Amino acid sequence: MRKLIGLALVFVALAAFVYFYEIVGEEARENARELEESLFRIEEDEVAALGITRTGTEPVRLKKSDDKWNLEAPIEASADLATVDALLRSIDRAKRAKAFDDTAGQLEAYGLGSPQSSLSVEAQEVTKVLELGSKDYTGSQIYVRFEGEQTVYLTTASLLTSLEKDLIDWRNKDAMSFDLGKVEEIQIERAKDRIELVKREETWFLESPVSENADDGKVSSLLSLLESAEAETFVTEEAEHLGEYGLQDPKVIVRVREAGEEAWRQLEVGAKAGGESGEDETWFARDPQRTSVFTLKKGLLDDLERDVWEFRDKDVIDVKQDEVQKLTIKQKHSEIVLRREDFKWIVESPEDFKDRDAQSYKIWYPIDDIEFESIDDQEGSIPDPDVEIRITLADGTSRTYRFQQEGETYWALKVDSGQKGTISGQNFKKLKVSPEEIVGE
Repeated sequence: MRKLIGLALVFVALAAFVYFYEIVGEEARENARELEESLFRIEEDEVAALGITRTGTEPVRLKKSDDKWNLEAPIEASADLATVDALLRSIDRAKRAKAFDDTAGQLEAYGLGSPQSSLSVEAQEVTKVLELGSKDYTGSQIYVRFEGEQTVYLTTASLLTSLEKDLIDWRNKDAMSFDLGKVEEIQIERAKDRIELVKREETWFLESPVSENADDGKVSSLLSLLESAEAETFVTEEAEHLGEYGLQDPKVIVRVREAGEEAWRQLEVGAKAGGESGEDETWFARDPQRTSVFTLKKGLLDDLERDVWEFRDKDVIDVKQDEVQKLTIKQKHSEIVLRREDFKWIVESPEDFKDRDAQSYKIWYPIDDIEFESIDDQEGSIPDPDVEIRITLADGTSRTYRFQQEGETYWALKVDSGQKGTISGQNFKKLKVSPEEIVGE
């Protein structure tokens, strides 16, 4: 028994040795080899600051603070994360492909006599300055050397590409900064009106100038445009006279507020760059939390100036099919009653069609697609409808909708809310269904 226990302990020890030396240890050795072969021999997540010098441009300095990158020179601003990440990846992937130790008097041949570009990388207490020279005959590699050293290396030319950026490429160009998934309130202020939208339980509602459901798709589209909107150019870093840019009395002000936050994120859009008659299709804009003034493309302004109608929910039938328990379609001289059962529509009446399956694409989808073409904000009524639809929901509540033709005008009414408006003649015809049509193949 003792021998078995001893053998078991030896086996466990050997297994542990294999695991820690061969598997875990090999991974560590591989990482060490990669670090040794790398150009800078610095881990990417250790980089704390970057400096870029290029002939003919102002030096750029970037610094990391609380996991965020900021520009420190030639201006102070938040940095463009994608551009910085691209440079960090190039630094991390750059290898010492080939070394040339005997370089005395040959630096000009490598383009390193008077380097056109240099890159400083700071990590903890280490700072390395890399000088970049000319490309080799393949064009895919470049000669480099570290400041103060004689050895010249060949490394990937993509490192140079990552440095060849204008100042605007290094700075954060977001017109607004917010978390798209956390926004729960939006305000759009224009000369003609003020639109207020509020999100409750994943559904958007209009609060002003009317109070009703909002078009979720339109609101989501607007937020996506705001979240992705970028400055085209930065006009000034310090705007002394906002009136010069039409920002003393902005054309449009849009605000968004995230869940759990009291502060609002704001964007102001002013005058057209180049004047109203100019060909420049950009507008001056600013974020009041920053001092700079920048320009935005016309497309975003078009969306911010949309009529409130665009944001209104235009669905007449405002329930989902999965919520329905029973559907009644009553016309002047007939009535169809269907129940929703096991994801199917089953006819309850008329008696001749009882218990037959109805097709969703012939009964539900046509009426679900009906939309208002206009809405009368005065509470309306249709006392003698041509068609009445009554929907009983799974929770026992019900909704009623009435439809009526008056000449060439077709009215729809949500009885429960009193909302009345017009629909198209084509949609009105969808309501004139017969049992034969809905159960046919």
